[in-house]
This record gives sequence, C-alpha cells and structure tokens, in this order.
Amino acid sequence: MKIKSIGANRSDITREINADKIFGKWQVKLPEHLITNSPIVLEKADKYGIPSKKLNLVKNAVQLQIDELQLEKKNSNQIKIIFVGRLSTVKRPELFVELAFYLKEKLPDYNLHFQVIGEGPLLNNLKQQTENYHLTQKDLDFLGNQ
Repeated sequence: MKIKSIGANRSDITREINADKIFGKWQVKLPEHLITNSPIVLEKADKYGIPSKKLNLVKNAVQLQIDELQLEKKNSNQIKIIFVGRLSTVKRPELFVELAFYLKEKLPDYNLHFQVIGEGPLLNNLKQQTENYHLTQKDLDFLGNQ
C-alpha cells in the first residue's frame, strides 16, 4: 500500500521556496498534495509548476451566525474567546478586537471575556482600538507571550 504524501503551505509559496535555497522548491513540488490557508498560494502555484488540482485551501476562520451560538447566560461561567498569534498586519488581530466589541454589543446578557495572547508591532494600536471601542480589561485582556 502506498502512502500519499501531503505538504502544507501557510503563507506565500514564494516565502517557503526562498527560505531554503536547496530544498525549498522540493518542499512544495514533491508532496502529492498541498494544503494551504492562503489564497495567494493558489494564485502563485502555477508560476512554480504546481498544478491547481494538487492544492486545497483550508480557511483559518469559521463563520457562524449569532443565533447559531449555544452559549450560557451571564449568571453562568465566563466564556473566554482567545486570539493567539503574532500581533502583526498579516495576522489581522484588529479583527479580533472588532469581534470583541461586536459580540459585547450584540450579546450583552452573556459573560464573554476576550484575551489576546502574543506580542508584536501592532500591540499599541490594538490597545488604542480597545479604548476607542470602550472595552475595559474586564472585557479584553492583552496577556503577552505565554
């Protein structure tokens, strides 16, 4: 029985190829299948001779409607929602702060608490955004690297 090889690419295929001058291109060409979380990889794959049928996009986000959420009311345990990652433009942590504001507004009867784990160049901007949304430390904590 032959075992299929699966590779992964999580940013920009050029970055992976250039990261290792000797093996970089083989890391994306040798596996029989590649999984990526970046639509950019799908766009650039052909340039590197990687057929689109070899690629699958797996998104990092799950979209839910608020009425689909099964949450317990405020008098129950706290519900923690956490962002973990580098606080940089490519990770888009500002969307997490926006989500915190949105959910606190739309679900005031729920005991929601948001936490950001990580550090990076956007930390001060995110703290300012939190203040602009009038979110307190009780609503959203910045915990740094853990």
